[in-house]
Amino acid sequence: MKTLLTTIAVALSLMLSSVDATADYKVVSFDKVAGVLTVDQNGTLKSFRISNFTDVTINGVKASADQLRAGMMIALTLSNPQTVVRVVASGNPGTSTTSATDILAKPPAGRTPAPLPRLVGAVNGTRRIMIKMRVDGQDTVKIRDGQLWIEHGGWGKPDAISINGVRWQPNWEGKKTDMFTGFVPALAPFANSNVSIKKHLGRGDAKLIEPPTNANDNTLSIYINDQRSGSEFYEVRISW
Repeated sequence: MKTLLTTIAVALSLMLSSVDATADYKVVSFDKVAGVLTVDQNGTLKSFRISNFTDVTINGVKASADQLRAGMMIALTLSNPQTVVRVVASGNPGTSTTSATDILAKPPAGRTPAPLPRLVGAVNGTRRIMIKMRVDGQDTVKIRDGQLWIEHGGWGKPDAISINGVRWQPNWEGKKTDMFTGFVPALAPFANSNVSIKKHLGRGDAKLIEPPTNANDNTLSIYINDQRSGSEFYEVRISW
């Protein structure tokens, strides 16, 4: 009886603590190593954490997260704004994930295929990041293990953000965003590469304040400081 009551209490606690997110999400990618699910919601990319305990159902059949494929429609149940406890998906689990090369390889019907544009680092991973955003104050952009996030300093939080041309509307936890993981191809590791940055747009400073090293778990930090009144659009390129 005691075990049964405990089980019921845990189940009720999970139901009360979880948040249903039944919006129309479309799977973009699932990083099995990092446990990060990236989805598209009306053109906005969002990332969530998936664990070994996340319950996954595809077309009414129990499945695993690594069976999720790009293009599947899903509903999520969250235990907090970033962690998924239940995934209900519909679609073809046998369809392989669409890559950037696949998309570029499909010309419009009736037209002669144009030469494929060169994907930067398509073999070994992307080695260039173009960040565009509107800044009102101070923000630090951090990158580690193929993931990017922003830590806000003062004044207004940044908005109108895009990463390598992908629009990003992050979720904020205090002064820190969730992780952006929508790099296609995935980012190449920094390893022992020389990292450089160049500001193409913006009236204030944009500089490298901490290069990736073994001491900081290969975390890159870029500081953007807009000191004048109002906000300003910035465009910064990182390469290695």
